[in-house]
Amino acid sequence: THFAMKQKLENVTDLAEYGLADPERYISFETADEKYTVLVGDRNSYTLDYYISLEGSNTVYIIEATTITVFNKTISDLK
Repeated sequence: THFAMKQKLENVTDLAEYGLADPERYISFETADEKYTVLVGDRNSYTLDYYISLEGSNTVYIIEATTITVFNKTISDLK
């Protein structure tokens, strides 16, 4: 994984605590071998960081907001 990770929480038993049971958004991408879906959960109101997880995983990553906001594009931005 290549993102501005601040912390890694392993063996999380309740993804809802981080807004990941009903994610704010999904970011999907593919490599030559696999397809990945990143779940984007809540934003920490104090640090402004986001909680993310790979779909099907019980590991939560705390990442800098800029890692997520780079995906804030409209269709016209991509033309």
